[in-house]
Amino acid sequence: MKVWRKIHKWVGLLLSGFIVFYCVTGVVMNHRKRFDYFLIREKSFTTVPLADVSHIKLAIEGYAQLTNEQKAPTVVKFKGDGTIELLYGSHGVVTYVIRPEGGTMEKIVKKANNPFHYLDKLHKSYKTTPSWLVLSDIAGILILAVVFSGLAMFRYTNRDIILLVVGICCLVIGALIG
Repeated sequence: MKVWRKIHKWVGLLLSGFIVFYCVTGVVMNHRKRFDYFLIREKSFTTVPLADVSHIKLAIEGYAQLTNEQKAPTVVKFKGDGTIELLYGSHGVVTYVIRPEGGTMEKIVKKANNPFHYLDKLHKSYKTTPSWLVLSDIAGILILAVVFSGLAMFRYTNRDIILLVVGICCLVIGALIG
């Protein structure tokens, strides 16, 4: 039993910085909408010459009719190589890649790769229920309490403090590199 206690202590010290990091960022990421998705949007306006875009609109409508989709595309992308992409749904669940010069149209449908997609949604709290969001916040806060109470519970030797510092340094270096 003493061996397991030492393993728990040493591994816990080494990983405590990572555990705190993932708990805090997890709780913050659960509420990323409140932080405006961590983006600062700077807007500026400029006048541009008036132009007739009806021919572009007609071209997009013509290609959209070829897709047999019921709605207009959510996003239209014009690539530098002349390719046109019509994205339908959230994040282009269905995407049509049109190459006018080659006369081809490719349809790409994104499907959930369960169980990984489901686990990813739960981990990110993306399109989950409010109860899951609250539960994951509580779990993150409780894990933080376990980490800090564990750090306060032990008597530390110099080796223990070195392990704690090495773990935190690994976290900082990894964050700077990554």
